[in-house]
Amino acid sequence: MRLKYLLPILCFFYAAPAFAQVRNCATMEVHKLLYGSNPEYREAYDRNHQKLYFPTYVFRISAADSVITIPVIVHVLWNATEENITDEQVKSQLDVLNEDFGAFNSNIADVPGVWQPLVKDSKIRFVLARKDPSGNPSSGIIRVNTPVSAFGINDSLIFSSADGGSDAWPRATYLNFWVCNLADNVLGFASFPSSSNSEDGVVINYRAFGRIGPETKKPYNLGRTTTHEVGHWLGLVHIWGDDAGACSNDDNIQDTPLQANSNTRCPSFPKTDNCSPVSPGIMFMNYMDYTDDKCMSFFTPVQSSVMYTTLKTIRDSIQFSDGSNYPQLMGLEAGIDSVLAPRIFATEQCFKPKLRIRNYGTENIYSMKFVYRLNEGLTKSVTVEDTILAGTSKIVELADFSSPPEDRILEIRMLLNDSVKSDNYVSISLRTTSSAVQNCVVKMPVIFPNPVGASSLACLKTNYAESRDVKLRVHDMQGRVVISRDLQVNAGDAIALDMRPLQGGIYIAELRSDQSVDTVKFMYQPDSNASGYYYSCN
Repeated sequence: MRLKYLLPILCFFYAAPAFAQVRNCATMEVHKLLYGSNPEYREAYDRNHQKLYFPTYVFRISAADSVITIPVIVHVLWNATEENITDEQVKSQLDVLNEDFGAFNSNIADVPGVWQPLVKDSKIRFVLARKDPSGNPSSGIIRVNTPVSAFGINDSLIFSSADGGSDAWPRATYLNFWVCNLADNVLGFASFPSSSNSEDGVVINYRAFGRIGPETKKPYNLGRTTTHEVGHWLGLVHIWGDDAGACSNDDNIQDTPLQANSNTRCPSFPKTDNCSPVSPGIMFMNYMDYTDDKCMSFFTPVQSSVMYTTLKTIRDSIQFSDGSNYPQLMGLEAGIDSVLAPRIFATEQCFKPKLRIRNYGTENIYSMKFVYRLNEGLTKSVTVEDTILAGTSKIVELADFSSPPEDRILEIRMLLNDSVKSDNYVSISLRTTSSAVQNCVVKMPVIFPNPVGASSLACLKTNYAESRDVKLRVHDMQGRVVISRDLQVNAGDAIALDMRPLQGGIYIAELRSDQSVDTVKFMYQPDSNASGYYYSCN
């Protein structure tokens, strides 16, 4: 981020060979630089600091307060394939944020008993944007294949579409996340509410975003880096106040103990220091400390009040954002709202894709065609005959397909003649274990005999349960089509292929219909001594 514009929270790790072993943060160093050199920033910071920390908290949260939902846009900037994290990993981060800010995270019971009464819902929630700034449907995720292999902490390229990054959506109505490869094992950084430019938001290393996915790295693999950085974005400072070990400034939060410095790893409770020398000591399990993800567990009520006050004052416009609402568009308009199956880390080798399709338009939908492929292989297609009323959604299932037990990318595209195409496509990363099992049956077409020999007749047995029109193509290993026929195939038919005009070798037969694309590989070994030709495949 450009220093002349904002106060970044630069939280980064100086790593051992694995990943980010020690948390360190340059927040106050950058703040002092900006505060001393930029009058505009100094004025904004002083005004906001007074508003958040020194008056009686106008917005001290009670059970009667309404929940504020923040629409989030996630810019995934990827250079290497592993950096292009999946939709599931992105959504897992939103789950973490909602659990942590709602105080229903799974490790909430780890908060020491003396501080359990401080465990409160912050009344702040997060949702992937459902509508873009132009009013069109959005998945809340933007993917950019960037030429930049790693971004630096002062690198404005992150925030520029023209330079390999991604332009921010309006900060007044969206919380922007940029997920990318950060140089020098930087874990993440965020802007204080004092920021007022297009670089406002949160930047997170792809290895620390979300809590699923093979790329997340311990001990920062549970999504707490983002929880910590969003705390900064909402006005919180570190729990020890970045005061170089003094016991005076601290974090200006009344219900957190004075603390000399940051904590790492997972200390044992109680832990004391020179600022809090007696039990219960310091609050190292607070989200604004530097302990490992698994050891962070709560915000205090006053911390929550500061964040809630930020949303009611400095960032007040975002509470009225329309970005979390589904749009209603004229005419035919639909999109893939979410993927229910398959899931990442699947143990099966046979999949039945299951999608939630949302109709954003004013026209009912009665038929949808989908095409999908695995690992850039042959495309399969299926037409789903179903009704989705205007303004509603429905779960649809596609036909089964099998896959090899290896890492693969499943791409699904909905072919609909609507105006917004960006939400008609999803890419899903799949990984199976060595114990993967075949848990459903996919009957692929077969060739017999194989190899095709003396009879020069190849019988292509289909797996269809009903009659369908197909395009039959046979091509050689150079991709040249050597047999081409359009025909109607009945259930259980075997199609006769006369191989006599062809040379011996490996061939691939393809049957393409509006429901599937099926292929089978076979060998032809002509017998020069054979005198007859067998015409029947039945």
